[in-house]
Amino acid sequence: MVDFETFYITWYSRAVYFATEYVSSESDAENIVQDVFLHLYERRELLDTQLNWVAYFFTSIKNKCLDYLS
Repeated sequence: MVDFETFYITWYSRAVYFATEYVSSESDAENIVQDVFLHLYERRELLDTQLNWVAYFFTSIKNKCLDYLS
């Protein structure tokens, strides 16, 4: 995986904006994004190194938002 700190700094604000489009609340969006970052960080050694991290990250956020809304 890419350096996790760099990945976080690069994508955090965009991810919160993306999640806010689903859940409408910025605080809920921030919580969802933090949960996804934590999930990725905890499993970083298990995930495929050839994985498109950005696509996986945003798909995970979308799915977490949809779970939150249901």
